[in-house]
Amino acid sequence: MRRYRWLGLIVGGLVVWGLWSSRTPNAPRPQQRELLLDRLWIERLPRSERDKFHLFVALFQNQVGMFLYQSLWEGEWTGFQWHFRQGDERLHLRFPQTGQTAAIEWKITRSDRPGFDYCLTMKGNPRGPHRWYSKRGWEIRSLGEVRGQLPPFLSGL
Repeated sequence: MRRYRWLGLIVGGLVVWGLWSSRTPNAPRPQQRELLLDRLWIERLPRSERDKFHLFVALFQNQVGMFLYQSLWEGEWTGFQWHFRQGDERLHLRFPQTGQTAAIEWKITRSDRPGFDYCLTMKGNPRGPHRWYSKRGWEIRSLGEVRGQLPPFLSGL
C-alpha cells in the first residue's frame, strides 16, 4: 500500500509539472535559439514615417547581426558578431568597430502585445531596448531582407 501511495505522489507530481510546463510560454532553449536567430525583432511598430524605432537581427549564417535605430528618412546602425559559448546560454556580442563586447541574457516568451507572436527580453543589452517583438513570417536569411519585412510605408529604407 505504501508503495502505491509514493507512486501516486510521483505520478501526481509529474502531472502537475506537465500541466504547469505546458502553460508556461517559454520554449525549450533549442527552440528559443531558432526563434532568436534569422528573425526580425522590433521595439514597436512606428507611428509615422518620421517616428524612429529600434530593430534587431542576428543571422545564423556568418554569425553577424545589426542593431538599427531609424525612421524612413534617417537612421543609425551598428553591426556585431555573435556566438554562444558551450554551457553558456548568453548571447555573446562583439562590436568590431569599437571592440566593445557584451554577454546578453535573453528569453523568448509569447507576446501579450497585439499583432505580435513573440517577445524577446534582453538583459545586459548595450544597444536598444530591453524588450523586442516579432511575429510569424518575419524570418529572414540576410540583412538585405530586413527592408522587405518592414511595414509598407517604410519599405523605402
